[in-house]
Amino acid sequence: MVSIPRLLILIGFSPMVVYTFYWLASPYENCVREAVRDEVKYESEFEKNFSQLRDYCKKNTRW
Repeated sequence: MVSIPRLLILIGFSPMVVYTFYWLASPYENCVREAVRDEVKYESEFEKNFSQLRDYCKKNTRW
């Protein structure tokens, strides 16, 4: 049997775990990570303007 404090801790951490998996699987987040990781593409296409990159990723990524 699970004690009440452990149960509360599990309930408290479950949204964080779910959000972590969502963040790792998110096409938008992957687009941003990939573009920032590839500095040449980031500098040439977006001129280091993060708002342009963000708009590009929002427009071109879907679940």
